[in-house]
Amino acid sequence: MFAEVRQKSEFIGQLLQPDDFEFIKIDHSSGDSKVAIELDQCSFSWGTDKFRTASTTLTVNAGEMVMIVGRVGSGKSSFVTALCGEMPIAGGSGKVHGRIGYVEQKPTIFDDTLRENVLMGQDFDEKFFWQIIEACDLTQDIQEMPERDLTKVGARGLRLSGGQKTRLALARALYLRADVYIFDDLLSAVDARVEKHIVDKVLSSNGIIGTKTRILVTHALHVLPLGNKIITFVNGCADIVEQTPKEVVDANAISDDERKGTETAPSETDTPGSTNKKKPLHSDEIDFGNPPVKWSHMLQFLRYSKYWRVAMVVSIYSANAYLMHYVSNARLRLMTDTNPDTAMRSLQQYLKVNALVAVSLYQLEFKNYSMRYHPGLDLVLKDLSFSVRRNEKIGIVGRTGAGKSSMSQALMRLVEPASGKIVIDGVDISSIGLFDLRSRISIIPQDPALFVGTIRENLDPLHQHSDEAIWKAIQLAQIADLLEIPTEKYIKPDMTKDLPDDYNTGGPWTEGVGLQKWVDYGGDNFSVGQRQLISLCRALLWRRKILLLDEAIANVDSKTDQIMQSVIRKEFKDCTILTIAHRLGTIMDSDRILVVDDGQIVEFDIPANLLKRNGHFALLVESMNQAQNK
Repeated sequence: MFAEVRQKSEFIGQLLQPDDFEFIKIDHSSGDSKVAIELDQCSFSWGTDKFRTASTTLTVNAGEMVMIVGRVGSGKSSFVTALCGEMPIAGGSGKVHGRIGYVEQKPTIFDDTLRENVLMGQDFDEKFFWQIIEACDLTQDIQEMPERDLTKVGARGLRLSGGQKTRLALARALYLRADVYIFDDLLSAVDARVEKHIVDKVLSSNGIIGTKTRILVTHALHVLPLGNKIITFVNGCADIVEQTPKEVVDANAISDDERKGTETAPSETDTPGSTNKKKPLHSDEIDFGNPPVKWSHMLQFLRYSKYWRVAMVVSIYSANAYLMHYVSNARLRLMTDTNPDTAMRSLQQYLKVNALVAVSLYQLEFKNYSMRYHPGLDLVLKDLSFSVRRNEKIGIVGRTGAGKSSMSQALMRLVEPASGKIVIDGVDISSIGLFDLRSRISIIPQDPALFVGTIRENLDPLHQHSDEAIWKAIQLAQIADLLEIPTEKYIKPDMTKDLPDDYNTGGPWTEGVGLQKWVDYGGDNFSVGQRQLISLCRALLWRRKILLLDEAIANVDSKTDQIMQSVIRKEFKDCTILTIAHRLGTIMDSDRILVVDDGQIVEFDIPANLLKRNGHFALLVESMNQAQNK
């Protein structure tokens, strides 16, 4: 299947390749060249008046390891996307010698077995396959799966954690036997122990690809000494500087704050405007969103529908008339259909719930809670029982795939329990509506969702807040400068030929700034780190009593990390905070720390006591220190 998909995708790619754009040349037959990458005064751009990297001359020799660092939104992901031949050249020339293995920030996982997601249609080399699985630290994960490497991973890898998806994508790239490997925030979704394993077994000179050319985008500054060169992106526009790790430190190319950020995990900066948006082939799970339908498609549909349009209009207006009748009789129906006994029981239940809220000591409780993602699958959370006091700060840690993010999905009721319950303010969350539940919780997820529209519509979709309140939240989140940068977009005449004349401008229009700044579908015109700052702004605006941070600061540089942590500590001091983190430094000041392993609670205590026990948490801290010291 994958071989056929690859063949057809190459054909479609040739058809869609625009004639008026030039891309970097990739010579697949020159893998033995002594030079892996050559850039001669080369700059890249997504289009006229859009994001553009500065011209640079760069030579990367075969076998070298290059580190790419920089602040959130500085252009790191755009640069590596350009090296893969997906971002047009704006000036100069460039060439990559050999085949490329690419691991993107948000890996594409297909609804197939784990093995097929690695092979991608290639022949099965059992020895090499298991060698790669061990190097990517997937051995234990596979052993815990019901059918080992033949286990179906679900649409978009629904049954895998973020770290497992990343390591699966890494295994896929390694199995390709490429000449040049490009890793965009490879380490962002894994904990310190797994990071050390991947660095030793894959990235280092002694790793499985130690003789290949490796390019790593990262904010994990403790791994920089592994590189032969460092490319630093600064000032948000990709000013590239080629230096050795020692020269970068000596020249203060990296700030003191970043150098001290030994707990800093890598960033996960999305490429603005990237054309590399892979979608699942099909899905048997819930789809959380669909791309917007273009007006040209709608008009074309209407043109061919002819008389069916009349039937459609009649049916619409008929429905409207029935609606008016239904609404006008609503009060009468309420009086005639409501049983007085039922109404009294509802009132009693209302008073009972409010009494519970008033006297409940714990704001959040898991009571013998178990969860599985689909009937017939193994439990991912197993008999969890713990309580969180009001305004308590709880850190949640564990190895990748331990069940941390599953707990956040359980709390938001994205998945219903297999047994047990979750109680908030004395009320079982399964007994209340989803809107009521989620209106009590603010969440800053690992991959924030943004919608097509303005910044204001994204921050306050229900229009419940004033512009002044929104600007206050924006200033606290320190994204005001980001919103004041206008960007011109161009509409080609052939894209608007089916629209009325007043739409057919065929020229540029400037998007708004401030609250009217435009957000593309999925927030693709913002990096992942910037999207997380916008998500923080939402939380600051809504001010709910429970704040859930699911790897909320794993995708930003150390300076932005410090800003976010400072804002969260100050502005949410009267909230209950649950922080899911791989970066242990972000949860060491928590009131208590919950350690999860294989879907079970193995430790739950204050940090000082956990460190004294030499248990799971102490081992995680030791692994982190070893990785950073190395």
